[in-house]
Amino acid sequence: MQSGTLPDKPAHALRSQVRGKHRERTTGKEVAHAARAAIVALSDRAFSANPLPAHLGPFAIGRVFFPHEPRQATPMFSSVSSIVLTTLCLGSSLLAQQLVSPPHAVGVEGNGTSSVTFTNATTRTMQSDGNLVNSGLSLLRSISFRRNQGAQASATSRTIDVQIDMGYRVATFTNTFASNYETGTQTTVFTNKNVTLPDWTAAPPTPADFDLTFKFDKPFINDGKRIPVWDLTCQNSSSPGSAYNMDWFSAVPTATKGERPESLGTGCKTANGTFTYTFETEADATTLSVLYAFIGAASNAPCVALIGGTDPNLNIGLCTNLRSDLTFVLPLGASDATGTFGLKAPIPWGAALAGLKLISQGICLDATQPGLPFALSNGVETTTPYVIGGGGATTLFKVDRLWTSSGTGPTGSVGTTAAPIQWSI
Repeated sequence: MQSGTLPDKPAHALRSQVRGKHRERTTGKEVAHAARAAIVALSDRAFSANPLPAHLGPFAIGRVFFPHEPRQATPMFSSVSSIVLTTLCLGSSLLAQQLVSPPHAVGVEGNGTSSVTFTNATTRTMQSDGNLVNSGLSLLRSISFRRNQGAQASATSRTIDVQIDMGYRVATFTNTFASNYETGTQTTVFTNKNVTLPDWTAAPPTPADFDLTFKFDKPFINDGKRIPVWDLTCQNSSSPGSAYNMDWFSAVPTATKGERPESLGTGCKTANGTFTYTFETEADATTLSVLYAFIGAASNAPCVALIGGTDPNLNIGLCTNLRSDLTFVLPLGASDATGTFGLKAPIPWGAALAGLKLISQGICLDATQPGLPFALSNGVETTTPYVIGGGGATTLFKVDRLWTSSGTGPTGSVGTTAAPIQWSI
């Protein structure tokens, strides 16, 4: 690689080329050429750097750590600049379409199981949901539940009569269903009807998908200021007493995670197989950690991670498409003799880090590739966690729960535990 002939431009200038700013003056081919040149330039300089120590954190913020730049005693990698955060947020600025509540349940299995709602012949379950305040979800069109982990032979498909009411809760949540509604706000969003529940006998991924969905007959208008409450009544189960277990949280998890990583495309073929990349995030009470892991890279090859907020899905003349923009580039170090690499890197948690959309892709030197000597992995899309872990009181869920498994009320048992649900608009 002839680095002396490469353009000596700062990373932000190269990113401007890749993103095709002033698109009215550029073509797709020009953008592809710019991306190709940017990867060559950035990778050449990144690969020549010493591997980034793990304590410097998962993100090389807004730039590549080039070897001619002295490493500071207190590196800037320990905090995320507002410029880069803004860039990442702009890359994922679409309005939210879904919300998992409590947010601790994103990517995390609950510590328990609940058979309250769909097991017995007649039940009633109510939850108030403070996570909908200032959520940006103004019209709620459905509610979804997920099964507990593992196989459960008793959770066969069944029919049951279901009605769902919603409204806004009063300040003091009690063990009386009717008294938890703010006067005049209770409305039926799913009229009483016989529905078929899915078969939950097979072991799902952990955690399971939210695959038990009730689409409302009319949307609930969420004002974003008051706390909504949902109220689900079940009657006439075709399999009364046969356990149908949902996921359930009775304790705040010690670690939270981002959205389940989604693979984008397929990595290049190398001498060690298919170049496959894993990119995950998690948070405890004080720290955000990012896992970078490869298999199937070239042997003993310097590698970097491309991290951004958008997926260009761009053919730039390498063995697979570019799946991450060049918001910033992180030198990772070298793969081992089998083409494997792993790094878990932490930075201090900050509220501005919550729920960032991230799209990442690995790139390693590989002299066996035709043309430029680089191999690209698959891309991976995920988010940072929406809240921190670290345990604590279940009031952190912002949920109050009232239930009875032997009737429809008027009273039941109260707690601040939570059955995770997913709202959709």
